[in-house]
Amino acid sequence: MICDVCNDMLHWHKGRQWRGMFDLQFDHHADERSLKDSVYKHCGICQNISRELLRLKPEDRSSSPGVRGEVEAQSPFISAYLSQPFGVRQEGVYRLDFKLRDAGRVGSFVLQQRSASSNQCPFSQRVLTKNKIRRSIQ
Repeated sequence: MICDVCNDMLHWHKGRQWRGMFDLQFDHHADERSLKDSVYKHCGICQNISRELLRLKPEDRSSSPGVRGEVEAQSPFISAYLSQPFGVRQEGVYRLDFKLRDAGRVGSFVLQQRSASSNQCPFSQRVLTKNKIRRSIQ
């Protein structure tokens, strides 16, 4: 199950940002409260992101020391990056990376695109550990 934030991002490209690259980039969650709300709604993607955030030291969960105040308030808490994995020859397979305030990666997923006629989210979710992703992507 995925939350409305993830569904809207994957299905309707809500939160999409143009940053001069071909990969789709999204403002995913504006703040930690929004992420926790999605965790409580049993979103499989957001639960994995939240678990990864708990592994970080508290000071690493916030922005870097040089980014504060207005700049921090304008940047999303979590950003998402959807791309086709380099070297993967299978059609309809995408890599979805999540980053904390455009810093370190806090989660990666491999998604398989569903048929366009489906009224559900256009991707099925395959959650992989970081080691499995490295092996499958490389």
